[in-house]
Amino acid sequence: MSTKAVEKKAEKTKKTGPTNTKSADTALPGTDKKYIRTIRILAFLIPFIAVLLGMLAGSFAPFGGKDVMTSGGMSEHLTYYYELYDRVHGGDSLVYSLSSGTGYDFSTVFTYYLSDPLNLLILIFPRTAILAVINILYAFKLGLAGLFMSIFLTRRKARVLARKEAQEALRTDAINELNEKKRLKKEKALEKAEAKGKKAHSDFKLGGSETPKSVLGTVFSRLDIPNLGFSVAFALSAYMVGQGLDVSHLSVVVLFPLILMGLLTLINNSIPAEANMKLFEIDTLSPGIAAFSLCFLCLFSAMLISKDRTTSFMHRLYVSPMTSGRFIAG
Repeated sequence: MSTKAVEKKAEKTKKTGPTNTKSADTALPGTDKKYIRTIRILAFLIPFIAVLLGMLAGSFAPFGGKDVMTSGGMSEHLTYYYELYDRVHGGDSLVYSLSSGTGYDFSTVFTYYLSDPLNLLILIFPRTAILAVINILYAFKLGLAGLFMSIFLTRRKARVLARKEAQEALRTDAINELNEKKRLKKEKALEKAEAKGKKAHSDFKLGGSETPKSVLGTVFSRLDIPNLGFSVAFALSAYMVGQGLDVSHLSVVVLFPLILMGLLTLINNSIPAEANMKLFEIDTLSPGIAAFSLCFLCLFSAMLISKDRTTSFMHRLYVSPMTSGRFIAG
């Protein structure tokens, strides 16, 4: 192929785009905007409804008299919400409190435990509904956790797909030439078979069509099921239903996917494309995070067991009536 022909072909590729680009009918899961919205709605609703059903079964407010903070062993933090309510509605100062002992700095308590904007919603409801509001806020925050994780995964997947498309665009000419050679070779084989009076062999195909014919098949082929699964798993993880019962600090963990997305975006945008640095791409970074997390877990476990002489941790485990399966299940 001459130089002029290559230049014309490159110009045509720039104008019309790569010839092997997938059509809308065969779009990859998680790339259709309508289905992306559906995934995000489900990522919010599934944890939210699951927690509400759990509250209904456990007689938590507003379905009973229990609250998540007392269940999580944070009943002392619950008194701060009542004191904040009384101070705001009574017109008292938020700087210093004389409600216990010789008094304490209430502004520090407000900053550390109560300054989450969502927690301030208790002020617009009656005092008797504070437990119900806190419980519903807990369910709402878990729904937001699933939503934010879904947004993070969608954005990172879009970046990975964009990088793959850019790499494929660089190989377009080579792929087109290879396909053209295969087509010519196939035509020659057919001509030889016809000249000898033999029946031409058709291509062997295994499996059905890439485009599902049923409505349910179309929905499942477009929905990004791993995205939804990981989002719900993050929202209903052991931390969220354990230490996360302390609604005061839960928003920090809920916002973690958005914070991580912002950090990775800033890092990736600051690296020039010429460097071809893939260290901070999510598919490269995830195995490293998993490996280092395991290393730190082993380190902390060794430190805990090494202090066994003072805490008798191992002795308490040996005499515990609980089985190993119950410990693993939490």
